[in-house]
Amino acid sequence: MSAWDDEAEAQEMEGAGASAGCWKDNVLASMPRTGRWAAASRQRQGAVLIFVRGLDAPGRKAWSSKLGGLVAEAPRPEPLAGVTIPPRVPLPEPRKGRIYGNEYRSAWLGVAAGVPAGLEASTEEAGLELLVSRKDTLVRGALALSDRVVNEEQNERTFAEVERSFASALGEAGVSTEVAASGSVRTSLGNGRERVWRGVGTTVEMRMALVPICGGTGSVVLVTAYNDPLGQSVLDGWLESLHWINGRNVVACGYLDPK
Repeated sequence: MSAWDDEAEAQEMEGAGASAGCWKDNVLASMPRTGRWAAASRQRQGAVLIFVRGLDAPGRKAWSSKLGGLVAEAPRPEPLAGVTIPPRVPLPEPRKGRIYGNEYRSAWLGVAAGVPAGLEASTEEAGLELLVSRKDTLVRGALALSDRVVNEEQNERTFAEVERSFASALGEAGVSTEVAASGSVRTSLGNGRERVWRGVGTTVEMRMALVPICGGTGSVVLVTAYNDPLGQSVLDGWLESLHWINGRNVVACGYLDPK
């Protein structure tokens, strides 16, 4: 006999034993062949399931009735203390930052940055908070938000996704990629983890840094890609211009770490 939390769970258990092949009638070697004593019966009373096997039909009926009478009424839960769970605080809605002349500001991320001369800035790229780039050469810088919890496993997942994208782009030109560096990094937004990839036999490089925020419930993602020292220098200046607007009092933390 088993008692379940609700009737739906008892029905699920009842159905699990419904296959006729599981409970074939058998004749015990020590018993006369006048009856099949190993037959089984199931009976459900609300959230209580009764299963009887190894008796003849009258015995199964009698024991099913007795077993059903053993189940007491479920106790009503009583609070351990007079504490009321507060209502859940609504999640803040993500919103894109804006470009003001040669400056980017995001109240959502609490971050601001300059836009380097000669680069275009956009907040409309899917999956990115900000993209700075040039159309005539490979100079790209991206700012994004990761909602993955900061640990080794999740960091590696993010690095691997970006590496696949980079390898795919270079693969179209017949160029393979390799890891050039990996380790800790200091950024203008704080300490993080960095990985650098390069196109084998080329001057193309891509750097990516993950900077934990909001108690490690997410990360600011910084990505730069370039193919010469001048492009790298321009993007390094852009990275240095990134700064917190109001310390680390980030609106997005309410989204990454809901209360």
